[in-house]
Amino acid sequence: MTSKLNIGTLNAVCFGNFSGKTGQRPDLTPHLLTPNTWESLWMDLQPHTSVVIALPGVSDFNVSIRFRSLRDFSEKGLVQTIPILQVTRELREIIAQTNAENTLTKEHPVFSRPEIALIQKACGTQTDENVVVDLLSMVDIGEEEEESLSLKYLLKVFNSPVYDGHQREKVLYDLTTLEGEIFKQIYKDNQFQELHAAWQTLKFWAKKSNAIKLELVDCDRSELCDAMYLNYIKPDDGKPRPLDLAFTLYSFDQSEEARHQLLYLGKMAESLSVPFLGNAAPALFGAKTEKRVGHIRDYSGKFSRPEYAKWRKLRDESGSNWIFLFVNSFTLLTEDPRIWLPSSAWGAGLLRYLLDLDIWPGELLGPYGRMEYGEEVLLNLDDAQVNDLGYNGFCILTKEGESLRISSMNCIASLRIPSHAQSDASAIVPFTLAYRFFSGLCARTFSSFSGEGDFTETLKQKFNLEDEDIKVEEGDNGPVIRITAPFGIFGIRPDFIIG
Repeated sequence: MTSKLNIGTLNAVCFGNFSGKTGQRPDLTPHLLTPNTWESLWMDLQPHTSVVIALPGVSDFNVSIRFRSLRDFSEKGLVQTIPILQVTRELREIIAQTNAENTLTKEHPVFSRPEIALIQKACGTQTDENVVVDLLSMVDIGEEEEESLSLKYLLKVFNSPVYDGHQREKVLYDLTTLEGEIFKQIYKDNQFQELHAAWQTLKFWAKKSNAIKLELVDCDRSELCDAMYLNYIKPDDGKPRPLDLAFTLYSFDQSEEARHQLLYLGKMAESLSVPFLGNAAPALFGAKTEKRVGHIRDYSGKFSRPEYAKWRKLRDESGSNWIFLFVNSFTLLTEDPRIWLPSSAWGAGLLRYLLDLDIWPGELLGPYGRMEYGEEVLLNLDDAQVNDLGYNGFCILTKEGESLRISSMNCIASLRIPSHAQSDASAIVPFTLAYRFFSGLCARTFSSFSGEGDFTETLKQKFNLEDEDIKVEEGDNGPVIRITAPFGIFGIRPDFIIG
């Protein structure tokens, strides 16, 4: 689809941990994400993680998991990667096949040697990274520790050369229980969850788009400022990469490191006139989990406490006008398994979605809007909570009416309006993502103007403006151009001044 706005293809970047590595990266070069590069990114970034498994009767052990596609995050993919799961799955298949081929009764015992031999063989198998644990040691304590993983039917298999045929189903149950425990520990691992969410987010973005070209930068959380600076502010070759929108999958609390990062990310975003989208960590609200954030009834009261004094000071910074922190993770209803994704990717995705439809992101990226496509969100926030969070400078997705509220973290710092008060709509408009995004486009259009021809005509063609939308006025230091945006926010078409 050719854009009627003539703005061409815009440039966006996503910062996150896509390799699964910890610590600094030797290279912070961006990677282009398109449907054509999707497969090669798995080879380039080589995502992997390591999970510690704790089972009764054996020492804790690591399983290293390398991913070559999203399928490798599934149970089937994990079975193909982890030796102990390969063994239990093979045993289950053997027993199930035996059940299908034989009519077994309590009076007809069946030799269990094939199964035992297979387990004993597997117990001596190991690789450089993954060890098939000693199942014999594990089942020995299955009946002694009631609270631990109980595998009493496997224990009977090991203790006798024969067992009754009807117990095969019980042995199958024990093997399934063992598998389930390993899967549970893997899926609960934070690094596994973050890596899975990162690649599921990339799939969400790996769609053909004529509006926005996305690059991704694999970086540690501590490298966010370096990654932004070295690619888009002052790279080694002296040629900053073009940028119109930036977002990260990382979340921020109010620790000293996080505040420092947000301060300098805001300064860089302001210098580039580029909105920067991030996520608010539960710890920022004094909560251990995101679900507990939804239990808070008075966000304004919380952020007025003395322990948030440094956060309020950060919110006063002019660069915070360009920082948008999202609350409420989302999941894609089309994916199985469904996992929670950082909502910064949703906010950036909505902007791309609208531009691909040749729609200026006005009302939908203003203070209030409506979600356009079928995602589910984690928290069910009511209107009072949404308003309170919005006044405190957060962007919120909600279930109620599939609505959202988007404002920069500087919103309340500048407005100073209590959450229960009625605000003037025009006062909120400058703190919206739609406003900042369009003002950045205007600024870059001005800075890249060659000086040839009529600049006002360039603006009309690029942004589909009418004659009355552009006025040349006399400013303190010479002529300035006043532009009326081609979209409305709260029914108001905001003005922008270039000069």
